Formats: sequence, C-alpha cells, structure tokens
Amino acid sequence: MSMISREELAEIDPELLLADGYDHCILGVAHRFSEPDVVAYDIGCIVGSLVENDGMMPDEAIEYFEYNILGSYVGERTPTFIETFKTEGSDNG
Repeated sequence: MSMISREELAEIDPELLLADGYDHCILGVAHRFSEPDVVAYDIGCIVGSLVENDGMMPDEAIEYFEYNILGSYVGERTPTFIETFKTEGSDNG
C-alpha cells in the first residue's frame, strides 16, 4: 500500500481530518457529490494495527475499532473507512 504523508494531504486540502496513529492505513481521499472530501482508511489495516501494536485479540480489535474509531463522528469532514476485499488475481497482498 502506498503511503501519503500528512503534509501531502494538507496540500490537497488543509481541512481534511485524520485519525491519529493510522497514517499507514490511508487509502486516499474520497470525493463525494455535493459533500466535502474526506480521508479514506483501510479498515483491515487499522484492525491489524490494533492486533499487532496494541496486543488486542482480533474480536477485541474489531469491537474497539467500531466503537472508538468508526463511531467517532467529528463533523462533516470525519474520515471514511473502507472494507477492502482480496480477489483472485488482485495485487492487494
């Protein structure tokens, strides 16, 4: 997964909001009709980070993500979270 820095995102749009500690899970910027752009994160990457870096069990990491990250609305610029799927022949790892 390619990584974009906070500085590069600020150049795109200085009002983009970020989820602290998960820069390595950024997929890109989501564009929505008649809505402001938001940063898009990979859910699997965040959950994996909670397991690897915080020592959570997978079920615990999912619950933590859903309640504390996905459930944290901070206004119309709140990041979006995308569940990615590996498909046969894809290069998603």
